[in-house]
Amino acid sequence: MPVEKLRGAFRYLTVFVASRARDSIAHVTGVSCHVTQMPSLPQLNKYSGFFHSSDPLLNKIWYAGAYTVQLATISSVQGRKSDYVIKSRGWDNSGHVSQGLEVLTDGAKRDRSVWSGDRLISTSVYHLCFGGVNSVATSNAVDWIFAGQQADGRLPYACKPADLYGSDTFHLWGLLGLYELWQHSGDFQRVREFWPQFKKGVELGTSWIDSEYGLAKIVCGLDWGRSVLQGHSLSLNVLLYASLVCSVEIGNLLGEPEPQLAEWIGAAESLHRRINDVLWDSSKGLFKDNISSTLCPQDGNCLAVYYGVCDSERAKTVSERLFARWNQYGPVNPESNGMISTFISGIEAMAHHQAGRTLRALNLIRQTWSYALSAPWSVRSSLVEGFYKDGTCSYPSDKHDSSYISHSHPWSTGPTSFLSYKICGLRFTNANHITWTLQPSLADLDFCITGFTSAKTGFLVGGWKRDSKNLLQIAVKSAPGTIGEICVPLILGKQLKMTVDGVNVNLLNLEMDEGWAYVKGVEGGCHTVYAWYLD
Repeated sequence: MPVEKLRGAFRYLTVFVASRARDSIAHVTGVSCHVTQMPSLPQLNKYSGFFHSSDPLLNKIWYAGAYTVQLATISSVQGRKSDYVIKSRGWDNSGHVSQGLEVLTDGAKRDRSVWSGDRLISTSVYHLCFGGVNSVATSNAVDWIFAGQQADGRLPYACKPADLYGSDTFHLWGLLGLYELWQHSGDFQRVREFWPQFKKGVELGTSWIDSEYGLAKIVCGLDWGRSVLQGHSLSLNVLLYASLVCSVEIGNLLGEPEPQLAEWIGAAESLHRRINDVLWDSSKGLFKDNISSTLCPQDGNCLAVYYGVCDSERAKTVSERLFARWNQYGPVNPESNGMISTFISGIEAMAHHQAGRTLRALNLIRQTWSYALSAPWSVRSSLVEGFYKDGTCSYPSDKHDSSYISHSHPWSTGPTSFLSYKICGLRFTNANHITWTLQPSLADLDFCITGFTSAKTGFLVGGWKRDSKNLLQIAVKSAPGTIGEICVPLILGKQLKMTVDGVNVNLLNLEMDEGWAYVKGVEGGCHTVYAWYLD
């Protein structure tokens, strides 16, 4: 098959019999399939991360996310050549969509391109599942995004060959994508290389802040498939706030002058305050889409909780109000005319967890992603980009054309990283991958274990198990030279007794707060904590 006619993520063969005779018979034998995803990995089942829990459905969803990211990691010269399909010629998948061998794109069938807005989810999942193999697919994507930066600092909406601009939010997502790459790969050299361009992108973002409201105002309103953003957009301002926070962190490491750091800090603090003062609708318990809107969006509210723009009480209120919008398939998205977005719903799961509603987050994943993997239209192995509120495979922004839907879309894989990093609770806590934490979120699971590989420090594996209702076992194995902390949950009304590696622990020697006891300074090697909860 010629390269341009590759059918991304298809795992079946279409056979046409040219003869018009009714009695024509075709014998097909020796059929095999040459798969083209992730060309750098000779054995496609050699993942460098894993997950297992007491819930088989969650396990299936985790691996569906990993497989989705794998399918969307393609040869850099096998992308979608045009954003439009010419019916007389069909599709053309011979587009040059990055430099290097391979790149993580937005979808295995459509669009097979690098879009700047997908990176928060897809980058974390890629490195969780495949980071021990290499990180070239994500770094090539970031390189391609910054290669498309315009003279005023704007990053692409979609990179070449689609070559689309016109989204303020995707511009900011592009900046945050570089930060995410650094956190998950430890590649600070790439941050250093793109730092001048990053600063130029932040400067463009802060230029949108007006003096009347102290909030950024939309210039180019395209977004992820929702209605066009207008005015002082909630999502825009939250993402700008997050970009400024990242700027301060990176700038400190690169020796930015104090006046510049102070300017970013001041802008971030001002945005934080103005978002809460101007965009919060107390009558609805949610943030408004913009100053004049009555719509309270799913996307911006989830982002506000995720990036810490609202305090804990407002986060709990947002969680309650978002939960009230669920139907039998999941969260109905009002800003996209009734879509259930697996992209934004993945961020909603993170927001519920951050608001202290972990079981609600798990139930969201079970409800929405189980349907996405079992619906009559589902391919049942990779994850769809979204579907309509009535459960049909359609997308309001695509005129409900089911043939246009992507059934392998990495932005839908949020549950994969969420289950490992937040539910099992194992994650690195700095970009050098020297420090880590294991902080279980028990919810309704009996056990949970995950592991993943850092290219810098090696394999990290850990998990927890409830041996009875009064006994929790936590175990971890970390690489030499790393150091971490194990967070033991406290239960109201129960007295805690604990051993670490078989030695009784005096709780007075531990740092504790209202929810956790912290075992700190855990060096590389194998370690086990037993926690008894006594009446």
